[in-house]
Amino acid sequence: MHLKNLLSASIAFCMTATSLIGAGILNASATGELLTFDIRSGEKNTVTVSAKELAAGAYTVPVSMYIPENPGLCAMNLKFQVNDGQIDDKNAFQNYGFKLNGGKFAEPNVFAAQEGEEPMEYFSATNMNLTWVYSGDGNTNGVAAAEANTTSWLSSVSWAYENAFLVTELVVPANTPAGEYTFTIRTEPFVNAMSIGSEKQQMSRSKCKGANVNDALEFKVIPLTVKVEAEQQTTASETVSATTSQSASATTASETVSATTSQSASATTASETVSATTSQSASATTASETVSATTSQSASATTASETVSASTSQSASATTASETVSAST
Repeated sequence: MHLKNLLSASIAFCMTATSLIGAGILNASATGELLTFDIRSGEKNTVTVSAKELAAGAYTVPVSMYIPENPGLCAMNLKFQVNDGQIDDKNAFQNYGFKLNGGKFAEPNVFAAQEGEEPMEYFSATNMNLTWVYSGDGNTNGVAAAEANTTSWLSSVSWAYENAFLVTELVVPANTPAGEYTFTIRTEPFVNAMSIGSEKQQMSRSKCKGANVNDALEFKVIPLTVKVEAEQQTTASETVSATTSQSASATTASETVSATTSQSASATTASETVSATTSQSASATTASETVSATTSQSASATTASETVSASTSQSASATTASETVSAST
């Protein structure tokens, strides 16, 4: 029964919205407050996704929609889209491959039903549609959960972002081209998905209604932007720089080897020089020893000659003495 009442209320609301489209009236509330929908991921309105992340598969972005400013909302019928919706020739939204994954009205919610009241809520992730009707009679405003019996508020209140209105997930398809994609509420007329393919297509439009207000409430949207980064390319300059760096490293290594080889060669030469010097020294020592030996031999020879000479002299003397004796005899 609840679902039946919800669908009936939703259809009735959509029909009312359609009639308002024809009238083209979108007025602000008498209090001057502007109904505001703020679509965020965490506390930000911008999310950046890298090409590397999307190369690994689809990327899921958590989404929360807040209503930080409300002039007295009673019911709404909203159509979400990515950028312009990318509507095909059959009037179906393609949304550049972006999808919504599940979704529900937040708990706790920025709105809380008064005792005896039960808001009728409908959300389709597939069609990116939302319908919310606070009261079946359409004359009762929603009440802020953070402050009982409040039917309107400004974003300056301390609890404006305390509780969300809707939570869902935006799925960014794998290999999405680089660029900016805006998840927002469509404000232009569109063909109702339920009437696509029928002989008479029915036009719809995002609409919001306030209690005791005949005209639709004007609203503004603070969208969520998904920035998809381009795949980083290595530039020719970076390649040349890297190659030059490698070449310089190779040159340095070559120079180091060359220097080491040169040092080794020098060390070898020095060793050879020392060896040669030692050899020469040894040779000089040998020569010196040879000279010394020769000198010694010469000296010995001289002594022997002198000994012979002395013996000869003595012999001569003996002969003389003998001859003297003989003469005397």
